[in-house]
Amino acid sequence: MLGRVSGVQPYVRANGEVVNPAVELRNAIRGLAFLADEFPGFIDALGAPTSGPDSRLTRQYYWMERRLETDNVLALSAELRRRDARAAMGADVHFYASREYNAMLTLIGVVPYGMDWMVFAINHTFTDQVQGFGSAARRAIGRDLVATELGKQLAETRRRLTGGSK
Repeated sequence: MLGRVSGVQPYVRANGEVVNPAVELRNAIRGLAFLADEFPGFIDALGAPTSGPDSRLTRQYYWMERRLETDNVLALSAELRRRDARAAMGADVHFYASREYNAMLTLIGVVPYGMDWMVFAINHTFTDQVQGFGSAARRAIGRDLVATELGKQLAETRRRLTGGSK
């Protein structure tokens, strides 16, 4: 079941380009297999369309509009969260984007580390916008954009942890 992405269908953008985010997301989910022992069922749930009987797992869908450089990008995403007694995991899976990128998977985890907490983030962003002439510059710009957004999410996680108890 690991690496399955149910219900995510290819789509056609306004310019006629066909995008198949399931293939890209399936590869990203497979790459997270090392987390399966610490968070049983969570990685499998990334590719499932609905929440199962695990009451610790919540899933919500969002239709969002984000400003990316000079354009608005519409994105459909699923957010999954799981909180255990001593650890937490959250994921944001974008499986439709109107332009600029095809799919994105962002994972943020919080686990005990000695007397403190370790917060980590993993991001896979898939796009066909960074090919050809100037692709190195476009990749660098894309990495900076993702890093800025992840930085905001990690800062918010840190703020919440600092204000609460372990």
